[in-house]
Amino acid sequence: MQLPSKRIISFLAFLASVALIAFALYLEMYIKLDPCPLCIIQRVFIMLVGVLFLIALVLKQHTHFTRYYYYFIAFVAVLGGMVSARHIWIQSLPPDQLPSCGAGLRYMLEILPVNQVATMLFQGTGECAKVTWRFLTLSIPEWTLICFVGFALVAVWQALRKN
Repeated sequence: MQLPSKRIISFLAFLASVALIAFALYLEMYIKLDPCPLCIIQRVFIMLVGVLFLIALVLKQHTHFTRYYYYFIAFVAVLGGMVSARHIWIQSLPPDQLPSCGAGLRYMLEILPVNQVATMLFQGTGECAKVTWRFLTLSIPEWTLICFVGFALVAVWQALRKN
C-alpha cells in the first residue's frame, strides 16, 4: 500500500486548520460564544500552523530544508499546545485561585502598549476559566490541544518520511 504524498498530507493539514478556524468563527458568530484571550492566541497558532502547511505544500519536497521546515511546523504546533494546556489548567483551578478578569482586548489595545497586551493575553484571565461549550465531555481548549498534538505528529511524520 502506497502512502499519500507529502503534498497531499500538507494540503489535508491545511484544510484541517481552515476547518478549525471556520468552526471557531461559527461558535463565535452563530452560537454567540465570545473568545477569551487564550482562545484568540490558540486561533492565531492554528492559523500559523495552517499557513506553514500551505507553504510546505508548494515547497520542493526533495531537499533537506523541508525536513527542518516540518520540524519547525511541529515546534509551532507544540507552542500552540502549550497555550491550550495553560488554558485547560486555568479551567481546572478552584474559583478562589482564578486570575482576575481583565478589560476587553479592544480596550487594552487602545490603552496599553502591544508588548504589555501580549503578556496579559498569554497569562490568561478569569474569563478563560469559563467552560461554555463541550463536545463528548471535552472543552474547546481540550479539543484544541488534541488538534495541536495531531498537527505536531503529522509534521514530525512528514519530516521523517522518505520522499
